[in-house]
Amino acid sequence: MAQGKKTGGRRKGTPNRTTQTLKDAILLAADEVGSDGNGADGLKGYLKRVAVEDVKAFAGLLGRVLPLQVAGADGEDGEPTAIEMRIVYPRASAPAVADPSEAT
Repeated sequence: MAQGKKTGGRRKGTPNRTTQTLKDAILLAADEVGSDGNGADGLKGYLKRVAVEDVKAFAGLLGRVLPLQVAGADGEDGEPTAIEMRIVYPRASAPAVADPSEAT
């Protein structure tokens, strides 16, 4: 780099051609295999088959896709401003102090 300026390579945000080619090939192959090995229902059929036959692999795919589908504009940039976890006890086994901030 010359004085902190980029002098070569691809521009920031430009996808790697090899990566894009590989992604396209994977999608095409899955589409051609389908749910029955002969292309039935295309990519959707293939993913249904994977969901049934290899739950662990399909769960991994969901883990990659679901965070990208979070919607809503909590903050200025659309990102959540806070994530809150609550423990809900059944009424019969509720602790004596329901609100942890009241505990001493």
